[in-house]
Order: sequence, then structure tokens, then C-alpha cells
Amino acid sequence: MKNVVGGGYYEVKQRKLSDFVRQYNEIDLVKIDIEGAESSVLKDLIDSKLLGKPNLYIIEHHLKINDFESQKNLAAIIKEFSESGFVFSLKSVEIAHEGFQDILLVFKKPNKCHN
Repeated sequence: MKNVVGGGYYEVKQRKLSDFVRQYNEIDLVKIDIEGAESSVLKDLIDSKLLGKPNLYIIEHHLKINDFESQKNLAAIIKEFSESGFVFSLKSVEIAHEGFQDILLVFKKPNKCHN
């Protein structure tokens, strides 16, 4: 991937989270804050059957206000984690702005993480 930085280009190597997760026997924490691309990354983990490998996820989800598809997407994320044995909490981290609401999602395996 190439990105413009200060009028020039900066090349960044990309790697799928699933490839990274696959390398390790145990992963304590995955933090995801990728400005609206959460669903595609999580779908890849689900398709790779790796969603349940990490013990804890902290995800900043960008919910589009008054958008049924966005709400369905959030519900689907919660369902996938719940079906994979995670418990969860969620909270709004900011007041809604420009039609979006940032939601902090925390998913953890009940017997693996401390409070």
C-alpha cells in the first residue's frame, strides 16, 4: 500500500491479522481501531476459524447512526463473538458526530482474562 506523506509517498507493507494470529499458540490481546474496516478483518478471522484464538479483543466500532445495515453489522459481530464463547461489554466512547457513533466493544473469554 502506498500513502501520501508530506507531498511524497510512503510504502507500507500490509499483512492480514489472520496470518499474524495463525503464527502464535496463544494471543492475549487484539486491539482493533481501523476506521470502519473492522467487519472485513473480523470476517477474515471468522472464515479462517481463528476468531476464538485470542483471549481478549478491544474493538472501536464505527456505527453509522440511523442506518439499519450498520446496526445489523454490529449485531452480527456481537453474535459471532458470543457463539465463539466470548462475553462482551460495550459503551459509547464519544458523542455522535457527522452521522457516526464510536462504540467501544470488549470481548473476552470468561476464564482467560482478569477484570
